[in-house]
Parts: sequence; structure tokens; C-alpha cells
Amino acid sequence: MATASQVETPHVSVIVPNLHSSVVGRTLDSLHAQDFSEPFEIIVVGQDRYGIIREDAQTRFIVTPEPVAPAAARNIGIRAARGEWLAFIDADGVAAPNWLSQLARHYADPNVHVVGGSVLFPDEAYLTLCDNVSMFHDYLPTSRAHEQALLPSLNLSLRASVIAEVGQFDERYPLAVGEDSDFTTRIRLHNYQLHFEPRAVVHHYPVSRNTLATLAHRAYNMGRYSVKVDRRYQKALNTPFVLRHWCTTVLAAPVLAAGVVGRMVAHNRLEFRYWKTLPVVFGLKWMWCLGAARTLRRGSAWAN
Repeated sequence: MATASQVETPHVSVIVPNLHSSVVGRTLDSLHAQDFSEPFEIIVVGQDRYGIIREDAQTRFIVTPEPVAPAAARNIGIRAARGEWLAFIDADGVAAPNWLSQLARHYADPNVHVVGGSVLFPDEAYLTLCDNVSMFHDYLPTSRAHEQALLPSLNLSLRASVIAEVGQFDERYPLAVGEDSDFTTRIRLHNYQLHFEPRAVVHHYPVSRNTLATLAHRAYNMGRYSVKVDRRYQKALNTPFVLRHWCTTVLAAPVLAAGVVGRMVAHNRLEFRYWKTLPVVFGLKWMWCLGAARTLRRGSAWAN
């Protein structure tokens, strides 16, 4: 753990949005146990009804007067950060001991500005596993290092200078859905590459995604707030015709869902032990299409 003198001038700021997570203690323990040699600070933003968070020389807890969405919490952390580059992890994530070290080695190259890592998850709870596979199949530790089109904010880092050019997270996103895709899409449209480092691992332990209804609702919102159907980005992202109209999206939903599942198996190096989730993942991708169709029909994710 860093000493008080070290964190006076942190090299890195790790930002953790927290809204009453029961796992955040494990998150902070994993950050304090990093093998990273440079000084870094930890900024937790939000609320903690369980009284888990303890401030120390390295850790600050910014308590918000009312609950805020993850996008707003991260922005508060960004404005308080002093590091040369920022790292984001969620309050239901546990970082591997070399997480920061694996991210940091890319920043030795001055041309690298954004690096994201992989997501690993336990497979004891079937429905939670289905949710994780559905969301993070593109970011498995078994994937190869390459440039990504999007990066999830539960395992993301970037130089602070990128924020000055691109802006912060869009606080119109009311949930932990879509705000990271919007953020990293804007970064990419400013001609920054999104580097993926599979050896920078975060273990994900969502505690509330354990019913089909919860998973379906989340998948629907993932489609509703997807950048792929956001009219601001459709031209720049070359969104295919089928995802530009609500009726074609609904009609093609089973084919689109099957296509994603097929790609997961064929191209994502999906481990055999995860194949049991594919029937549920297929249904979740279908729900994604219905959420996307809702936005296409109403013209905006925020339209009533």
C-alpha cells in the first residue's frame, strides 16, 4: 500500500463509482494489493449504506448528497483526480494484483492514450454467469490483444489529456448501461485507438443479476441505449441497414441474436464451460434487439 508521501503526487487516479455495493470492500482490498510501483490514489464516489469504505492516505471517499448514476459518479471522480492517467473499475469488480501494471506498461508508448482490460467471472451462479457472458464475451482473458471498437468502463484507463479533448461521461445516461459505449465511441471518433490488454484482468461479481426478469430488463436497456442505434453515431459507425429501422430490427431479432451467439463461439474463443449459457444469451440478445427497436421507433433513447 502506498504511503502518504507517495500519494501527494499520484501518477494514477483510480476512480470507483459506488452505490451501496456489498462487494466494494473486496474492490478496495484488491486495489491496495496492487504490485504497481508508481504512486496512485483511489477515489470512491457515491454512497455506502454498509459503512464498508474507509478513507486513508491513499483512499478518498466523496459522498454524494443523493444517489447518482455511474456516469455522474465517474465525472465527480474525474474532476477530483490528480493523476496523469485515470483508471476506472466498478464497485463490483476485483482487480488482479498486476492489473495496474499491465495497463501501465502500454503508456510507455506516447502514442497510446486508451487501454482497457479483460473481464473474468465465476461460474457458480448460472444466471449471473449468463449475464456476464452476454455482456463481456468480447473482453475475455482468452481473447487476443487488439484494437477494440468499444471498451467497458469497469476495466478502462486513459490519459487525463483525453478528457480535456473528448469531454466527460454523458450524465444523461441514468443507469449503468450505455454510458461507457458512448464515452469510448466519442474517444474513437476523436481518432484515438482503443487498445485491449487481456492480461489486465478484473473479476466481476454482480450481486443483483440473478433472475431472468432482471437479466431481460438489463438486456433491453442495453439495446435501448446502444450507440449502434443512436442517430448521432449511425453514419460514423456505419450501422447496418437492419439496425437503422425499428421494424427491420424487430423482424430480424432472432437472426441477429443467433448471429451474435455464433460469432461468440467461432471467433471469441469462448471456453467450452460457458457454452451452457448460450440459450439464455440468445434470449438476452433478442431482448437487446427489442430495446434497440424502441429507440429507433421513438427517435432517441430518452424519448418518452
